Amino acid sequence: MLPHWWREGARARTVVYLDAHLDLQHVNPDRIRRLEQCTSVEQVAALEKPHDLCPDGEYSYSLENFLYPASRLGLIGRLIWVAPPHVRTGYSDRAVGQLRQMDGVLPEELASFRRVDGRIEGRLLGLDITLCDFRQLERLALPADCAIDIDVDYFVKVPGDEPWIDPREVLDVLRRLPCADGQMTISRSVGSGFTPLRHRFLGDYLAALWEQRTDDAEHYARLFELDRRLRAGEREAAAQELGAEAARRPNCAAGWFLLGLAQADPAEAERCRSRAAQISAAYAPSVLRAACGIRNRRLATDRAHVMQLGRELRNLAPAEQGLGYAALGLLCCAFGDLKSALDCYRSASATLGAQSQLALEIARLLLAAGRADEAIEFLTIATDDDKDRSAAYGYLAFILRQGGQLERARSQLEQAHRAAPCWDEPLKVLAQIYRELGEQALAQECAGRLAALQAQQEALRRRLASL
Repeated sequence: MLPHWWREGARARTVVYLDAHLDLQHVNPDRIRRLEQCTSVEQVAALEKPHDLCPDGEYSYSLENFLYPASRLGLIGRLIWVAPPHVRTGYSDRAVGQLRQMDGVLPEELASFRRVDGRIEGRLLGLDITLCDFRQLERLALPADCAIDIDVDYFVKVPGDEPWIDPREVLDVLRRLPCADGQMTISRSVGSGFTPLRHRFLGDYLAALWEQRTDDAEHYARLFELDRRLRAGEREAAAQELGAEAARRPNCAAGWFLLGLAQADPAEAERCRSRAAQISAAYAPSVLRAACGIRNRRLATDRAHVMQLGRELRNLAPAEQGLGYAALGLLCCAFGDLKSALDCYRSASATLGAQSQLALEIARLLLAAGRADEAIEFLTIATDDDKDRSAAYGYLAFILRQGGQLERARSQLEQAHRAAPCWDEPLKVLAQIYRELGEQALAQECAGRLAALQAQQEALRRRLASL
């Protein structure tokens, strides 16, 4: 979305953002500076990661964090995050704990969150933010030039991979907003595994509804209903009607793909899937998409399936193969399979360079196995990327302190605290290390800041916990 907003010349716009994930994460100043120096939309687009598993390297943003640079560049000034009902946006210790561990989040920003007429409002990473349900949108005072951004994963409940609402119901509300005559941007998030391939057509459904292409909208509405019936066990009836729909719309890849899912005969199912892939390469089999989907949608799997995906990776081009090994390595870490994870790391890094997320997970397994000295190498790698840096500092400090290297442990914790000033764990350990080093004044200062953070969390709980 960032290149689109840049091209449109957006300035401090309000964005109505329907997404199952809040793609707002801190990006370090050097990466932001590259964006600030761009003079064309092509330069902005070139700084986006091709995949979220790519190392930060020369890139400035990804699908996971594009909202932060959009805010820093002055393109957006207020975010209305419309989360689906299965994504809890009220108070929970786990959610607030994750928020406090985020890089760049300031204590005064956490203190800003409060309930207002059933919604939550506050400021996060320098951006004014409102959290609400789509049914609350019409009660907000929205400017006429606000933008609408939708990720298809908003409509799909995870785990389970089932739509929780017909997109038409949501679009009916969006059309009544002041910005209804403006533009809408739509992301599918299929290639990254956040949205099932069978629901890719929901993006086409949304576009047809928004652009009021009646015939197309009705076609996708029928696919939506037939897919619901297919998932409800009405396979034969759904297959018959999907066949008729494919005859009416022979160039619709989504229709053929769903028809393949409805087939009892494996050969016929494969014929339909192949037809879908011929029409649109997006429907071709993808080992990378499958591996990412297991992790991102918390799909059930076993080691045998993961190993089969690994064998299939050998037939891919080097770049996609590297990303696939990174995804498989993370799955191996989830199984506790250190040896396979290390093999995947070596294969991924050979083509893509250092893999910080996988390196961090490997380091955790090494620490659990009592191999702290080996973990240091991987934790050092993890400090190279924004997303994993603070956690890696924390683990490095733990190892160094265990080895009696208090000054070096102190340095790591101070870096973690500067990056994530609301995270209480580095402060707790820092206070202890300062005492061990005989620096009582610093220890007392840490204890004071820690008490203030804990009091702030309790105040936040009181403000947000009750409906």
